[in-house]
Amino acid sequence: MEPASDQIAEKMMRRCLDLARQGEGHTSPNPMVGSVLALGDQILTEGFHPRYRHIHAEAMALSKAADLPKEVLAKATLYVSLEPCFHFGFNPPCVNRILDSPVQEIVISCIDPNPQVAGKSIAKLREAGRKVTLGVLQEEGEELINAFRTRMLKHRPYVILKWAESADGFMGQPDKNVRISNDFSQILTHRWRHEIDAFLVGGKTVIVDNPKLNNRLYWGRSPHRVVYSTRESLPLQRALWNTDCPTILFIPKFLKALPEHIHQFELPEDKNRHLEFVFENLMQFPINSLLVEGGPQTLSTFIHQNKWDEARIIRSNTKILAHGLAAPKPEGALRNRFQLGDNEVITLASNLVW
Repeated sequence: MEPASDQIAEKMMRRCLDLARQGEGHTSPNPMVGSVLALGDQILTEGFHPRYRHIHAEAMALSKAADLPKEVLAKATLYVSLEPCFHFGFNPPCVNRILDSPVQEIVISCIDPNPQVAGKSIAKLREAGRKVTLGVLQEEGEELINAFRTRMLKHRPYVILKWAESADGFMGQPDKNVRISNDFSQILTHRWRHEIDAFLVGGKTVIVDNPKLNNRLYWGRSPHRVVYSTRESLPLQRALWNTDCPTILFIPKFLKALPEHIHQFELPEDKNRHLEFVFENLMQFPINSLLVEGGPQTLSTFIHQNKWDEARIIRSNTKILAHGLAAPKPEGALRNRFQLGDNEVITLASNLVW
């Protein structure tokens, strides 16, 4: 591409990425995808994948262009944030939909990591004589589908640790409830719950806090609830055993008295295998992303075994506890930080590849 067209391509691809995010929290286990059909620097139509089993981004953009003259479409460029799908699922292959259109030029941010696609659509388009440009804003495109890529390439969920800590580094106190997150941070946490596929707590949190483990403060869905407990028994009268959300329990021995809708898995005897066992079994649901909201013990298990990709820390600028439950201190690269009232929200990326 020439410099001028490079600028147009990046502008259009950024719009694709923005469109894709409109499906956040609704497309999983599919990735978020956005698409733009443009003539030069003028957008003709737009599309995005709104939710799982619904129309795909490219198909939406092309459907909106159905009344445009063929000679206009033949000169237009289709931009898409992810390689078009190659296989039949709940929708026909998008690559066929493109080939059935007059569009001759396609610009793609990144390759689909799904083995059923993985470059096949790009090859098919090129074999049919279509011009395909790959790699526009590739890093941003891959970042957008981080969780999906992790499941496809590593056969496990993308693991996000989350906790709140006082200004002096404590998560709470054992003898009383202490609120650290402000109202804005509470809403943000529930937004995260909407965006991810599942979130996990330990058995002690279930016993002590009796959490609902759902999304109440942000518009959207509630994810799968996952309990990882090394205790052989848990109380039966707990809010999370209801049918509001799918619930998955990992425990040393089945709890026969629990309702049948609870998915139970018996943990292996080797505790060093526990997290791998959890990840392996979450794949059958399937789970792209896992938010770990447990207490210090559960979080430390993930950190000490290097089983995390990202950490989100809500730190109070004003609350001092002086003593209590020490917050974890993982080593990671700073990805983002911002102020939210008297809280600071910090995101770390793991330095380890696993």
